[in-house]
Amino acid sequence: MNVDDKVRAAVEQISRSIQPPVADPAGIRARAHQTSRRRNLAGLGIAAAMLLGVSSGVWYVAGRGDGPAPATPPSTTHGSEIPGTENAQGAIWYAEGVLHDGAQSVPVEGKVATNLAVVAHGVLYGDGSGNVIYQRQDGSTAVIGEHAPLGPSGDPTSDVVVWFEDTGGGVELVVYNVAKDLELGRENLGALDLQPPDAMVGLLQPPVLWVGDGKTTQAAVYFLAKGSLWRYDWTSGAGARKLDGELSSPLDVGGDVVAVAGPGNRGMTFKNLNGQKLSSAQVEPDGALSHDGRYYVGYAPDGTVVVDTATGEARPLDLGPYSLVLSLTWARGNTVVGIEPDINADGKGSVVACDAVSLRCRNGPQVDNFTDIVLPTLSG
Repeated sequence: MNVDDKVRAAVEQISRSIQPPVADPAGIRARAHQTSRRRNLAGLGIAAAMLLGVSSGVWYVAGRGDGPAPATPPSTTHGSEIPGTENAQGAIWYAEGVLHDGAQSVPVEGKVATNLAVVAHGVLYGDGSGNVIYQRQDGSTAVIGEHAPLGPSGDPTSDVVVWFEDTGGGVELVVYNVAKDLELGRENLGALDLQPPDAMVGLLQPPVLWVGDGKTTQAAVYFLAKGSLWRYDWTSGAGARKLDGELSSPLDVGGDVVAVAGPGNRGMTFKNLNGQKLSSAQVEPDGALSHDGRYYVGYAPDGTVVVDTATGEARPLDLGPYSLVLSLTWARGNTVVGIEPDINADGKGSVVACDAVSLRCRNGPQVDNFTDIVLPTLSG
């Protein structure tokens, strides 16, 4: 059974379970955990293997309210409007040969083989042959890197992008400014073993949790290797270094906020880069921090929520009462994006975009196969 069959089977199972009586969300998550797979890359030699599957906790059935459930779940299209550009048109995604960046849609010639890297004025991806492709918002395209089978990760607030380059006998971390067409830094990592984020779903992506440009944020790349968190500052002249202590194995990094698992199996704790606790919340460790670290989006007992990392307050997104949400991540700013299968249509689905402040959500156009949708990497 391939990944499409597995994902479809999961959707069908959950769809059946939300007929009256409404299914127990904890039971659904428990079944998802039974089929979870954590993926490790033993160096770049096997980095090109497709990392596909249903990650633990990515499915959630939100059944709010005490009234009886309808016999047939309603359509998964949300009609609420979102102010400004924080709507489905502000989402960043790829499907059916078209790359969507905000209000612009650009046909892609060739293959999109990795998750999408978001920068301020465009989107990047790997083409399956090791090339790093930059799709600018003006419609032009450029090849800016090669020998990068895991693809790129970017800083959505600037023009800085990073990738791991296979040198034939080792790995080099490359930092690049796409606006200036300029390499900012290059670090020889030797044969360092890389590992992708635990919560990663979709296609390939490098093990980068966060990228900052050094102007509005710190100049740093945080990435996972040898089971630990590493930091590389290309402006300091120092090499990449492993971070020890309580921050050594985080689930995500956003700005100066680090998300770590616990307390318990379904809890998250948020700390600053000095290891001091900011807050904690009862939310699954399968979500993602916003680029500035202010918010964490994930799955909680009362639905898909946005957590304020400063206080631990969790607020549910305005999704439908029977929504299934897959692969939560971030586009630019406060825009959360995910994949929502239509449980009334075989295999079809759409991107859903939500504003982390207003909590309102809106769907993009429906595609024939929701497993074909590609979203941004977790480094946003």
